[in-house]
Amino acid sequence: MQHTDCVDILVEIAADLAFLTPVDSHVGTEAQPVEMAVAIRYSERNPDSTMVISGQLALGLGEGLPRALAVNMLGCPQRSTIAEEAIRDAALELVNVLTGNILPRLYGTAREFALSSPFQITAMPATGVQACSLTTEEGLLSMIMTEPP
Repeated sequence: MQHTDCVDILVEIAADLAFLTPVDSHVGTEAQPVEMAVAIRYSERNPDSTMVISGQLALGLGEGLPRALAVNMLGCPQRSTIAEEAIRDAALELVNVLTGNILPRLYGTAREFALSSPFQITAMPATGVQACSLTTEEGLLSMIMTEPP
């Protein structure tokens, strides 16, 4: 999978699931402040494989994007009061769906992966094996895939 594929998948999921409006995308990431960061761990289910694949996909949501994401995914009016838990849950669902779409494109559909429950993280990883970002009208999305050391 090339880095541009990550961008394509990020654009597709952001538009189709989160109803975000893509404006610009970039391969790689630059240090950008995020309001919220979420992640999910993945590992290959087949222990007989010669190459065991595992890692983490982290998703950073820029200023204002977590609330906009929740509004879009819940179908609420813009001025609605939305609980912090619902905002976090929307971001967790987005990273879950994104991971489920990226792994088969990256490693093929013959491999099976176990995914952890998505979780909130305090900061985005500095680097990774795949990285891209997407600017939307609603805010910035940054994605970084890392592998264990």
